Amino acid sequence: MTWWLNSLQLTSTNDIYLNVEPKFPTSPSVNTSLNSDGVTSRVSEYSNGVVKISFGGLCTTETGIRNLMQYDSNNYDWTLDSDDLYLKLDLTRQWKVGLISVNTTIERSIYSFTMDIYLDTVYSEGVTQTTKSGSATTSPTSITGISQSGDKNSYFDSLVFTGVYAGGANATSINVYDSILGYTLNVADEILDSAVYALYDDLTAYHEYNDALSSDTLFARNKYDSSGVTFDTDHLVFANSSYLTYKFQLTHPLLQDPELYLIVSSLVSDPIIEVSPDNTTYWQIGKDLESGFSFYPLDQLAGYSTFYIKITCDSGDSFDLSEYKLMSWHDYSGQKPIFYIDTSGVAKSLSLSFSTGNVDYEFKYRNKNTF
Repeated sequence: MTWWLNSLQLTSTNDIYLNVEPKFPTSPSVNTSLNSDGVTSRVSEYSNGVVKISFGGLCTTETGIRNLMQYDSNNYDWTLDSDDLYLKLDLTRQWKVGLISVNTTIERSIYSFTMDIYLDTVYSEGVTQTTKSGSATTSPTSITGISQSGDKNSYFDSLVFTGVYAGGANATSINVYDSILGYTLNVADEILDSAVYALYDDLTAYHEYNDALSSDTLFARNKYDSSGVTFDTDHLVFANSSYLTYKFQLTHPLLQDPELYLIVSSLVSDPIIEVSPDNTTYWQIGKDLESGFSFYPLDQLAGYSTFYIKITCDSGDSFDLSEYKLMSWHDYSGQKPIFYIDTSGVAKSLSLSFSTGNVDYEFKYRNKNTF
Protein backbone atom coordinates (compact mmCIF):
# COMPACT_ATOMS: atom_id res chain seq x y z
CA MET A 1 0.00 0.00 0.00
CA THR A 2 1.16 3.52 -0.84
CA TRP A 3 0.05 6.55 1.13
CA TRP A 4 -0.10 10.13 -0.17
CA LEU A 5 -0.81 13.59 1.21
CA ASN A 6 -2.26 15.35 -1.81
CA SER A 7 0.56 14.99 -4.37
CA LEU A 8 3.27 14.02 -1.84
CA GLN A 9 4.00 10.29 -1.97
CA LEU A 10 4.97 9.02 1.48
CA THR A 11 7.69 6.66 0.24
CA SER A 12 11.40 6.52 -0.37
CA THR A 13 10.78 8.44 -3.62
CA ASN A 14 10.56 11.53 -1.40
CA ASP A 15 12.92 10.18 1.28
CA ILE A 16 10.03 9.34 3.59
CA TYR A 17 10.10 5.90 5.20
CA LEU A 18 7.05 4.75 7.16
CA ASN A 19 7.74 2.25 9.91
CA VAL A 20 4.17 0.97 10.04
CA GLU A 21 0.96 1.33 8.12
CA PRO A 22 -2.12 2.40 10.09
CA LYS A 23 -5.27 0.37 10.54
CA PHE A 24 -8.78 1.75 10.57
CA PRO A 25 -11.45 0.89 13.14
CA THR A 26 -13.90 -1.80 12.07
CA SER A 27 -16.83 -0.05 13.74
CA PRO A 28 -17.56 3.37 15.28
CA SER A 29 -16.04 4.26 18.64
CA VAL A 30 -13.26 1.67 18.38
CA ASN A 31 -9.64 2.16 19.43
CA THR A 32 -6.95 -0.06 17.91
CA SER A 33 -3.21 -0.15 18.53
CA LEU A 34 -0.40 -1.75 16.59
CA ASN A 35 3.19 -1.92 17.83
CA SER A 36 6.07 -2.68 15.51
CA ASP A 37 9.73 -2.19 16.43
CA GLY A 38 8.70 0.18 19.16
CA VAL A 39 6.68 2.43 16.84
CA THR A 40 2.96 2.73 17.58
CA SER A 41 0.17 3.22 15.06
CA ARG A 42 -3.08 4.17 16.75
CA VAL A 43 -6.50 4.97 15.31
CA SER A 44 -9.32 6.47 17.34
CA GLU A 45 -12.80 7.59 16.33
CA TYR A 46 -14.27 10.08 18.76
CA SER A 47 -17.90 10.81 19.48
CA ASN A 48 -17.84 13.87 17.21
CA GLY A 49 -16.92 11.68 14.24
CA VAL A 50 -13.31 12.82 13.91
CA VAL A 51 -10.85 10.00 13.24
CA LYS A 52 -7.23 10.21 14.39
CA ILE A 53 -4.52 8.24 12.61
CA SER A 54 -0.92 8.22 13.80
CA PHE A 55 1.98 7.53 11.46
CA GLY A 56 5.61 7.07 12.44
CA GLY A 57 8.76 6.96 10.34
CA LEU A 58 12.01 8.60 9.40
CA CYS A 59 13.70 10.73 6.75
CA THR A 60 17.40 10.59 5.91
CA THR A 61 17.62 14.11 4.46
CA GLU A 62 16.43 17.57 5.38
CA THR A 63 14.53 17.75 2.07
CA GLY A 64 12.43 14.74 3.04
CA ILE A 65 11.36 16.16 6.38
CA ARG A 66 10.69 19.58 4.82
CA ASN A 67 8.38 17.94 2.27
CA LEU A 68 6.44 16.41 5.13
CA MET A 69 6.45 19.46 7.41
CA GLN A 70 4.77 21.64 4.76
CA TYR A 71 1.51 19.87 5.62
CA ASP A 72 1.77 20.42 9.37
CA SER A 73 -1.16 22.60 10.41
CA ASN A 74 1.25 25.24 11.71
CA ASN A 75 2.65 25.61 8.19
CA TYR A 76 -0.15 24.71 5.78
CA ASP A 77 -2.24 27.71 4.72
CA TRP A 78 -5.75 26.36 5.26
CA THR A 79 -7.41 29.54 3.95
CA LEU A 80 -5.31 30.42 0.91
CA ASP A 81 -4.11 27.08 -0.44
CA SER A 82 -6.38 26.27 -3.37
CA ASP A 83 -6.71 22.56 -2.68
CA ASP A 84 -8.30 20.80 0.25
CA LEU A 85 -5.93 18.39 1.97
CA TYR A 86 -6.52 14.66 1.47
CA LEU A 87 -4.87 11.48 2.74
CA LYS A 88 -4.86 9.04 -0.18
CA LEU A 89 -4.31 5.30 -0.38
CA ASP A 90 -2.97 3.80 -3.61
CA LEU A 91 -4.53 6.73 -5.48
CA THR A 92 -7.86 4.90 -5.40
CA ARG A 93 -9.50 6.21 -2.23
CA GLN A 94 -9.09 9.27 -0.06
CA TRP A 95 -10.06 10.86 3.26
CA LYS A 96 -10.42 14.59 3.79
CA VAL A 97 -7.98 15.89 6.41
CA GLY A 98 -9.03 18.37 9.05
CA LEU A 99 -5.74 18.74 10.96
CA ILE A 100 -2.16 17.43 10.91
CA SER A 101 0.46 17.55 13.64
CA VAL A 102 4.04 16.53 12.81
CA ASN A 103 6.69 16.16 15.55
CA THR A 104 10.32 15.52 14.68
CA THR A 105 13.62 14.65 16.34
CA ILE A 106 17.08 14.41 14.78
CA GLU A 107 19.91 12.06 15.70
CA ARG A 108 23.03 11.45 13.60
CA SER A 109 21.47 13.20 10.58
CA ILE A 110 18.41 10.94 10.70
CA TYR A 111 15.05 12.66 11.18
CA SER A 112 12.48 10.63 13.09
CA PHE A 113 8.88 11.80 13.01
CA THR A 114 5.44 11.08 14.35
CA MET A 115 2.46 12.45 12.45
CA ASP A 116 -1.08 12.65 13.80
CA ILE A 117 -3.71 13.08 11.08
CA TYR A 118 -7.28 13.97 12.01
CA LEU A 119 -9.78 12.91 9.34
CA ASP A 120 -13.24 14.38 8.94
CA THR A 121 -14.69 10.87 8.83
CA VAL A 122 -13.59 7.24 8.79
CA TYR A 123 -15.40 6.70 5.50
CA SER A 124 -13.31 7.05 2.34
CA GLU A 125 -14.28 8.26 -1.11
CA GLY A 126 -12.88 7.48 -4.52
CA VAL A 127 -10.03 9.67 -5.74
CA THR A 128 -11.52 9.79 -9.23
CA GLN A 129 -14.81 11.56 -9.83
CA THR A 130 -17.43 10.30 -12.24
CA THR A 131 -19.03 13.05 -14.32
CA LYS A 132 -22.36 13.05 -16.12
CA SER A 133 -22.68 16.12 -18.32
CA GLY A 134 -24.60 17.31 -21.32
CA SER A 135 -27.03 19.84 -22.75
CA ALA A 136 -30.72 19.48 -22.03
CA THR A 137 -32.63 20.88 -25.00
CA THR A 138 -35.90 19.06 -24.37
CA SER A 139 -37.86 18.81 -21.14
CA PRO A 140 -37.70 16.41 -19.47
CA THR A 141 -34.21 15.11 -20.24
CA SER A 142 -33.19 11.77 -18.74
CA ILE A 143 -29.67 11.54 -17.27
CA THR A 144 -28.86 7.83 -17.18
CA GLY A 145 -26.16 5.40 -16.07
CA ILE A 146 -25.55 6.88 -12.62
CA SER A 147 -23.95 4.25 -10.37
CA GLN A 148 -21.06 3.69 -7.98
CA SER A 149 -19.22 0.59 -6.76
CA GLY A 150 -18.53 1.51 -3.12
CA ASP A 151 -20.20 -0.14 -0.12
CA LYS A 152 -21.67 3.12 1.28
CA ASN A 153 -24.37 5.33 -0.23
CA SER A 154 -22.70 8.24 -1.98
CA TYR A 155 -23.96 11.81 -2.29
CA PHE A 156 -23.29 13.85 -5.38
CA ASP A 157 -20.21 16.06 -4.94
CA SER A 158 -21.91 18.70 -7.04
CA LEU A 159 -24.88 19.32 -9.30
CA VAL A 160 -24.03 22.19 -11.64
CA PHE A 161 -26.53 23.93 -13.92
CA THR A 162 -25.78 26.56 -16.56
CA GLY A 163 -28.58 28.64 -18.02
CA VAL A 164 -28.92 28.64 -21.81
CA TYR A 165 -31.03 31.17 -23.72
CA ALA A 166 -33.20 29.37 -26.28
CA GLY A 167 -36.51 29.99 -28.00
CA GLY A 168 -36.43 33.63 -26.96
CA ALA A 169 -36.22 32.90 -23.22
CA ASN A 170 -33.89 32.04 -20.37
CA ALA A 171 -34.09 28.76 -18.46
CA THR A 172 -36.96 28.79 -15.97
CA SER A 173 -38.53 26.40 -13.43
CA ILE A 174 -35.52 24.07 -13.37
CA ASN A 175 -36.11 20.83 -11.43
CA VAL A 176 -34.52 17.40 -11.08
CA TYR A 177 -36.62 14.33 -10.27
CA ASP A 178 -35.35 11.09 -8.71
CA SER A 179 -37.88 8.34 -9.44
CA ILE A 180 -36.32 5.94 -6.91
CA LEU A 181 -36.63 8.45 -4.08
CA GLY A 182 -39.86 9.84 -5.50
CA TYR A 183 -38.47 13.29 -4.83
CA THR A 184 -38.05 16.51 -6.82
CA LEU A 185 -35.17 18.91 -6.24
CA ASN A 186 -36.22 22.48 -7.04
CA VAL A 187 -33.09 24.06 -8.51
CA ALA A 188 -34.09 27.60 -9.48
CA ASP A 189 -37.00 29.67 -10.73
CA GLU A 190 -34.68 31.14 -13.35
CA ILE A 191 -31.04 30.88 -14.37
CA LEU A 192 -29.91 33.69 -16.64
CA ASP A 193 -28.11 32.94 -19.87
CA SER A 194 -24.53 31.76 -19.09
CA ALA A 195 -25.09 31.99 -15.33
CA VAL A 196 -23.85 28.99 -13.32
CA TYR A 197 -25.62 27.53 -10.27
CA ALA A 198 -23.75 24.79 -8.40
CA LEU A 199 -25.32 22.74 -5.58
CA TYR A 200 -22.86 20.95 -3.28
CA ASP A 201 -23.14 17.99 -0.91
CA ASP A 202 -22.91 20.21 2.17
CA LEU A 203 -26.32 21.74 1.27
CA THR A 204 -24.80 25.00 0.09
CA ALA A 205 -25.00 26.40 -3.43
CA TYR A 206 -22.90 28.92 -5.33
CA HIS A 207 -24.28 31.13 -8.10
CA GLU A 208 -22.24 33.24 -10.48
CA TYR A 209 -23.33 35.50 -13.30
CA ASN A 210 -20.59 37.17 -15.30
CA ASP A 211 -20.84 39.47 -18.32
CA ALA A 212 -17.45 40.66 -19.60
CA LEU A 213 -19.38 42.79 -22.12
CA SER A 214 -17.44 41.68 -25.18
CA SER A 215 -20.81 42.03 -26.91
CA ASP A 216 -24.29 43.19 -25.98
CA THR A 217 -25.76 39.67 -26.15
CA LEU A 218 -25.98 38.87 -22.45
CA PHE A 219 -26.96 42.43 -21.61
CA ALA A 220 -29.90 42.28 -24.01
CA ARG A 221 -31.02 38.81 -22.89
CA ASN A 222 -30.59 39.05 -19.15
CA LYS A 223 -31.38 42.59 -18.03
CA TYR A 224 -34.66 43.01 -16.21
CA ASP A 225 -35.10 46.69 -17.12
CA SER A 226 -33.02 49.64 -18.30
CA SER A 227 -33.25 53.19 -19.55
CA GLY A 228 -30.54 55.35 -21.08
CA VAL A 229 -27.97 52.53 -21.06
CA THR A 230 -26.36 51.60 -24.41
CA PHE A 231 -23.64 49.26 -25.61
CA ASP A 232 -20.49 50.61 -27.29
CA THR A 233 -17.80 48.21 -28.60
CA ASP A 234 -16.83 46.55 -25.30
CA HIS A 235 -18.68 48.38 -22.55
CA LEU A 236 -21.99 49.82 -21.44
CA VAL A 237 -22.50 53.57 -21.42
CA PHE A 238 -24.65 54.96 -18.60
CA ALA A 239 -25.89 58.39 -19.68
CA ASN A 240 -27.41 61.07 -17.46
CA SER A 241 -30.66 59.92 -15.80
CA SER A 242 -30.10 56.25 -16.72
CA TYR A 243 -30.55 52.98 -14.84
CA LEU A 244 -30.01 49.24 -15.23
CA THR A 245 -31.79 46.54 -13.23
CA TYR A 246 -31.14 42.79 -12.99
CA LYS A 247 -33.45 40.30 -11.33
CA PHE A 248 -32.23 37.02 -9.82
CA GLN A 249 -34.67 34.23 -8.88
CA LEU A 250 -32.64 31.45 -7.30
CA THR A 251 -35.24 29.64 -5.14
CA HIS A 252 -32.88 29.02 -2.22
CA PRO A 253 -32.20 31.73 0.38
CA LEU A 254 -28.94 33.64 0.44
CA LEU A 255 -26.53 32.44 3.14
CA GLN A 256 -24.95 35.89 3.24
CA ASP A 257 -25.04 39.14 1.34
CA PRO A 258 -23.96 38.61 -2.27
CA GLU A 259 -21.10 40.49 -3.89
CA LEU A 260 -21.13 42.51 -7.08
CA TYR A 261 -17.90 43.00 -9.04
CA LEU A 262 -17.77 45.93 -11.45
CA ILE A 263 -15.15 47.54 -13.70
CA VAL A 264 -15.99 51.24 -13.98
CA SER A 265 -14.40 54.05 -16.00
CA SER A 266 -15.21 57.65 -17.05
CA LEU A 267 -17.03 58.14 -13.76
CA VAL A 268 -18.80 61.46 -13.34
CA SER A 269 -20.40 62.46 -10.03
CA ASP A 270 -22.03 59.80 -7.82
CA PRO A 271 -24.20 57.06 -9.37
CA ILE A 272 -25.65 54.68 -6.79
CA ILE A 273 -26.26 50.95 -6.40
CA GLU A 274 -29.54 49.89 -4.83
CA VAL A 275 -31.03 46.49 -3.97
CA SER A 276 -34.52 45.19 -3.33
CA PRO A 277 -36.27 41.87 -2.59
CA ASP A 278 -39.48 42.89 -4.41
CA ASN A 279 -38.70 45.68 -6.93
CA THR A 280 -40.73 48.04 -4.76
CA THR A 281 -38.70 48.81 -1.67
CA TYR A 282 -35.10 49.65 -2.57
CA TRP A 283 -32.19 50.65 -0.35
CA GLN A 284 -28.76 51.98 -1.26
CA ILE A 285 -25.78 49.79 -0.41
CA GLY A 286 -23.09 51.11 1.91
CA LYS A 287 -20.33 51.42 -0.69
CA ASP A 288 -20.21 54.19 -3.30
CA LEU A 289 -19.52 53.45 -6.95
CA GLU A 290 -15.84 54.07 -7.70
CA SER A 291 -13.50 54.04 -10.70
CA GLY A 292 -11.55 50.90 -11.55
CA PHE A 293 -12.41 47.36 -10.54
CA SER A 294 -14.01 46.83 -7.17
CA PHE A 295 -16.25 44.50 -5.14
CA TYR A 296 -19.53 45.80 -3.74
CA PRO A 297 -21.24 43.94 -0.85
CA LEU A 298 -25.00 44.03 -1.43
CA ASP A 299 -26.16 44.88 2.06
CA GLN A 300 -29.11 43.26 3.86
CA LEU A 301 -30.04 40.72 1.19
CA ALA A 302 -29.12 37.60 3.18
CA GLY A 303 -32.14 35.34 3.56
CA TYR A 304 -33.83 36.34 0.32
CA SER A 305 -33.99 34.04 -2.71
CA THR A 306 -35.27 36.61 -5.20
CA PHE A 307 -33.61 40.00 -5.38
CA TYR A 308 -33.06 42.98 -7.67
CA ILE A 309 -29.90 45.01 -8.28
CA LYS A 310 -30.27 48.50 -9.72
CA ILE A 311 -27.55 50.93 -10.79
CA THR A 312 -28.85 54.48 -11.18
CA CYS A 313 -27.47 57.73 -12.56
CA ASP A 314 -29.28 61.00 -11.87
CA SER A 315 -29.19 64.04 -14.14
CA GLY A 316 -25.56 64.83 -13.36
CA ASP A 317 -24.14 61.28 -13.31
CA SER A 318 -22.57 59.08 -15.97
CA PHE A 319 -20.00 56.29 -16.33
CA ASP A 320 -18.88 53.36 -18.48
CA LEU A 321 -19.12 49.73 -17.34
CA SER A 322 -16.85 47.06 -18.85
CA GLU A 323 -17.68 44.07 -16.61
CA TYR A 324 -20.59 42.99 -14.42
CA LYS A 325 -20.20 39.96 -12.16
CA LEU A 326 -22.48 38.75 -9.37
CA MET A 327 -21.45 36.07 -6.84
CA SER A 328 -23.89 34.66 -4.31
CA TRP A 329 -23.99 31.78 -1.81
CA HIS A 330 -27.20 29.94 -0.95
CA ASP A 331 -28.64 27.40 1.48
CA TYR A 332 -30.74 24.56 0.09
CA SER A 333 -30.98 22.56 3.30
CA GLY A 334 -34.76 22.81 3.10
CA GLN A 335 -34.61 20.47 0.10
CA LYS A 336 -34.53 17.01 1.66
CA PRO A 337 -33.88 14.14 1.26
CA ILE A 338 -30.60 14.70 -0.59
CA PHE A 339 -30.06 12.78 -3.81
CA TYR A 340 -27.69 9.85 -3.40
CA ILE A 341 -26.34 6.85 -5.33
CA ASP A 342 -26.87 3.60 -3.45
CA THR A 343 -24.55 0.62 -3.12
CA SER A 344 -26.50 -1.77 -5.34
CA GLY A 345 -24.35 -1.07 -8.37
CA VAL A 346 -27.55 -0.74 -10.40
CA ALA A 347 -27.56 2.39 -12.53
CA LYS A 348 -30.19 4.99 -11.72
CA SER A 349 -31.58 7.86 -13.76
CA LEU A 350 -32.48 11.45 -12.98
CA SER A 351 -34.96 13.56 -14.92
CA LEU A 352 -34.09 17.20 -15.61
CA SER A 353 -37.05 19.43 -16.47
CA PHE A 354 -37.57 23.12 -17.20
CA SER A 355 -40.30 25.35 -18.64
CA THR A 356 -38.38 27.62 -21.04
CA GLY A 357 -34.84 27.99 -22.38
CA ASN A 358 -32.32 25.15 -22.16
CA VAL A 359 -29.97 23.90 -19.44
CA ASP A 360 -26.42 22.57 -19.53
CA TYR A 361 -25.66 20.21 -16.64
CA GLU A 362 -22.66 18.57 -14.98
CA PHE A 363 -23.18 16.11 -12.13
CA LYS A 364 -20.13 14.75 -10.25
CA TYR A 365 -19.91 11.90 -7.74
CA ARG A 366 -17.51 9.28 -6.36
CA ASN A 367 -17.47 5.79 -4.93
CA LYS A 368 -17.84 5.78 -1.14
CA ASN A 369 -16.49 3.04 1.14
CA THR A 370 -16.80 2.08 4.80
CA PHE A 371 -13.04 2.53 5.24
